[in-house]
Amino acid sequence: MESRELRIPLLIGGATTSKVHTAVKIATKLFPGWLTHINDASRAVPVISKITTENEEERVTFIRQLHEEHERVRIHYANHQNRKEMRSIADARAHKWQLGFQ
Repeated sequence: MESRELRIPLLIGGATTSKVHTAVKIATKLFPGWLTHINDASRAVPVISKITTENEEERVTFIRQLHEEHERVRIHYANHQNRKEMRSIADARAHKWQLGFQ
């Protein structure tokens, strides 16, 4: 979308998407316009209503809140990433998950 210079609203949603992926990957790297994550199609109507309202103040406030939410999610994600301790491959193999069925 960026290479084509598209500046239209983008709604990301469905079973294979997440709020974190939308905020961390798409909002920062792939799409310069406004976007939001919705869980399913039934949640799209209120979002579209807010972005297409003729009330400029309401629309600007909504978009600002989206950007703020993305920033909170990115900060939380970054802080959480720093806490993860990675095992060595040998240690991981030594402690692999054992399935309880045959």
